[in-house]
Amino acid sequence: MGRFDNEVQRKRRALLFGAPLDERGLDVLEKRFECGRPCFMRDAAGKFDPLDAMRRDAYREVVSWLREQYEIYRKETEQ
Repeated sequence: MGRFDNEVQRKRRALLFGAPLDERGLDVLEKRFECGRPCFMRDAAGKFDPLDAMRRDAYREVVSWLREQYEIYRKETEQ
């Protein structure tokens, strides 16, 4: 069966990393979806938008999950 002898490992590799996604790709996603900015920001008029905060938090969660999966993938392929 090779390096990926676990069904979960094979699915992760095929689903997430069949196409090239690496550290640079994750950095691009973080920049694009403003993951470094605080979720609870005020707009130019000083108003708080809860929907904008929810959107930014959701983006951060997805990119964080992708980064975690990428780290797992890297560790599996180094073995």
